[in-house]
Amino acid sequence: MDRATTGKGRHLEIALLDAATIWASAKLPRAGSEGAYGVFETADRRRVVIAVLEDAMWTRMFTALGWSDWAGDQKMTDHGYRRMRGDEVRTRVTESIAALTLAEVLGLADQHDLAVTRVNDIDEASVDPQIAARDLFPDDEHWRPLGPIGQSVRRASRGES
Repeated sequence: MDRATTGKGRHLEIALLDAATIWASAKLPRAGSEGAYGVFETADRRRVVIAVLEDAMWTRMFTALGWSDWAGDQKMTDHGYRRMRGDEVRTRVTESIAALTLAEVLGLADQHDLAVTRVNDIDEASVDPQIAARDLFPDDEHWRPLGPIGQSVRRASRGES
């Protein structure tokens, strides 16, 4: 619209990370219908996000967590079968993760190529290298965890394209 009225355009940069970070303090992800998809607490009271959906990844997770009974059960490598047993799967994942520290969970995830990552608290998020590079929290005065999306959005000046 600016280009039509002034002859010069603007560059609008909108990053999903920006919006996700601002809203993360208001609402953490909730567990889905998948047994190993969601947020789980570790033994040291940290949280991890697990997104193990693919059948091959499940086989690696069985090994990583030492579930020899399920590793040998061919039906458990089937997505549909696991969904039917979602509550049982979720309970077992929850208990297994709760018995491990954050470092142990991340180590197993790295070793077995699993889709697992830590959940940063707000203090950790504010110093995360990628978030710092996006300049979402330039200083304490600008950090408003429940403020509207867009208060930290930087707008290009007129004439930039």
